[in-house]
Amino acid sequence: MNNFENIERSDLDNSINSEEIKNFKSVNKIVFQKLEENQLLNIRTLVMCQADELVTIGLTKARAEAVIAECKDNLFCSFQTAEDVFKYRQTKKKLKFFVSSLDTLLRGGLETGALTEIHGEFGTGKTQISHHLSVVVQKIDENSVNGSVVYIDTEGTFRPDKLSAIAQRFGLDPKEVRENIYHLQPTTADQLCHIMDRLNTEKFETVSNLKLNKPIKLVIIDSVIKHFRSEYIGRGMLADRQQRLSRFLNTVNNFALKNDVVVILVNQVSANPDSLFGPSLKPVGGHILHHTATYRLGLKKSKGIGNRTMSIVDAPDLPPSSAQYTINEKGIMSIQNEEDEEISD
Repeated sequence: MNNFENIERSDLDNSINSEEIKNFKSVNKIVFQKLEENQLLNIRTLVMCQADELVTIGLTKARAEAVIAECKDNLFCSFQTAEDVFKYRQTKKKLKFFVSSLDTLLRGGLETGALTEIHGEFGTGKTQISHHLSVVVQKIDENSVNGSVVYIDTEGTFRPDKLSAIAQRFGLDPKEVRENIYHLQPTTADQLCHIMDRLNTEKFETVSNLKLNKPIKLVIIDSVIKHFRSEYIGRGMLADRQQRLSRFLNTVNNFALKNDVVVILVNQVSANPDSLFGPSLKPVGGHILHHTATYRLGLKKSKGIGNRTMSIVDAPDLPPSSAQYTINEKGIMSIQNEEDEEISD
């Protein structure tokens, strides 16, 4: 089982807890102990596991399948009132930007257990935002999630030297920040899909041969479409590309839900020659990507050196709106309140 556990995860139904799992017909004392040792006494986590994942913690495949089946019976037949869902969502933390304009726009930050797509043309700050978030997720704050980062760098634009000034701005040790970011640069769609399949089913230490200092709370894929776009060329391969992209995104979505982490999907844009009055650029990936992402944020260049605009393109709980920010050597800042966001030791 992977080590992306969220120690703060609570369940929607308080009756579905360790005592409930202990009473399952498929769970004896030894099975319960193995689940407890691996922090798997959470029915929502178990229903998203594959039987082979539970085999790795010492269960037989038949026993693992029985446990998962019993969890599904209990969970999928357990309706919740909207009030229960509301109370559960009130307990969830978000990942703050620590940039007042953007945190106000997003009502507190980026949601865990969800996919957030960030798209824009070159130079709008997509990769800079990725670097910024890789640092601030390590800042301890009672109103923001805190943990390590998996940075999947398909475009080869990750630059660890950028992190130092951002870390110092937030009173963090640059060396410690770098040690909590786990970078990987897949060069093909096969490699990208393979790594996400493994992260979704195996221990992080097994996949990476590295030891986690703190739980993973942020995964960045920059960019999500690059290899699919370059390897599946032309309309004749479009259907194959979208089918494979759909399977990949489903794996990423399951991973986000199971581990309650923030997932950032950095996306490219292309020219939109058919548009006479609308946007001249559109994000790539088609409906598959656009429907899978829970939140979609668009970036544009604004007047003034380094100034940019972030817009909410699609969100289930946020109205269409926008906010400005600026990019400099210290990361992302609000245009009006740069001095207010300087944080020192």
